[in-house]
Amino acid sequence: ADAAANIVGEAAEETEPHSRDESAGASATKVEEPDRLMCPVTQAMFRDPVFVPQSGNTYERAALEHYWATSLPPRDPLTNVEVTDRTLHVNWMVRREVQQFLEDHPGYLPQGWPSRDVPSADGVHAGRSFSSAGAARALSWASRIGAVVAVILAAAAAAQLSGGMPVGWMLPPLSSSRPPMLEGVFEAPPKGSGLNVTVAKNRLVARLPPGGIATESAGQLFFSLFWLCFTGCWTYGALSGGAPAFFTMFSLPFWGVGATLLWRGVQESFFGHILDMRKEEYVTCRTCLAWEMCDETAMVSDLVGAPLRQCGSNNDHCEIIFEDGVKEHTFGGSLRKAEAEFLQRHIVTHLAKMTAGDSRFTKDNMPSRTRPEGRHQGSDFHHHRHGGGFHVTAGGFGPGFGVVIR
Repeated sequence: ADAAANIVGEAAEETEPHSRDESAGASATKVEEPDRLMCPVTQAMFRDPVFVPQSGNTYERAALEHYWATSLPPRDPLTNVEVTDRTLHVNWMVRREVQQFLEDHPGYLPQGWPSRDVPSADGVHAGRSFSSAGAARALSWASRIGAVVAVILAAAAAAQLSGGMPVGWMLPPLSSSRPPMLEGVFEAPPKGSGLNVTVAKNRLVARLPPGGIATESAGQLFFSLFWLCFTGCWTYGALSGGAPAFFTMFSLPFWGVGATLLWRGVQESFFGHILDMRKEEYVTCRTCLAWEMCDETAMVSDLVGAPLRQCGSNNDHCEIIFEDGVKEHTFGGSLRKAEAEFLQRHIVTHLAKMTAGDSRFTKDNMPSRTRPEGRHQGSDFHHHRHGGGFHVTAGGFGPGFGVVIR
């Protein structure tokens, strides 16, 4: 209401009484602008009169749209009642009266008008919804953002497939306390596996490269971008349409699902894993292009037992879990069962050799379990805070999909 009063006050100060001479000649006649043809907001004669169905009041289209854009929630300027439907309709009766007034005074320019031309009011313009225009702008921006993200992902994929990033994109590793390669005996992985296991005198290093852009991951990335763009358009339309905040908040779960899908697709395509195990300590790292992110170094002596092999119900998406009291360190997440068994066997053999006589590590001790329903492997999304109880797990899509927070 205050905003409307300010607009009316400013317009009143700048506007002279609704009458002036039609021409500057000696025979000039004074023209009175009818009050019924004056906009209550601009205090000038209507050029594009529209009415609000909810109140029936008529305003100048541009003035009303500007008022609604700067005053939320949208209200009727005269009654100060909140407007739930922002669709504007042409007031054809007022429009015809304005046209008749111009014809009756051919040399007269109404106050505040830049010219005597009247904006067209075709069917599309007349029935235009302010919220629809906002949704159209949202769709345009969402398309641009989606295109930019798609170009970035395509460039990153090309760099990954070519074996490195462009010179301008090279970034220092986040953590680099290990030599990049280990000179030792290379253990041949199962056929068709990209897993790299190298064993030296007192050290074992395992590397799992990123999955790259495959058909499944590319489809997931595209669908997640579409999902986020669609959700963005819906949310913007709800906000610009004056929808209640509680109604707009219904989009939050959809934002979460879209972000989770995108995060999973990015991880599967661009994230690799490194396990560096020495005689008394070990560390697990994640790699993304030129970046490297490592957990805190853990001690072998703190392990509860031999590393655990955990797979999904279909023996896929396996990972190796190092149980350090209440803490867990994971490696993999997208390993096949044969790869997980191969890696677990070499880790246990290495630990048994490094800790001779330790009953926790024997060649026959190969613990395994099936991942509980609703819990997803580390490559999807999880975070462990060392020494704390914060653990977030999210992911899944399709029949029975869910977003789980533990």
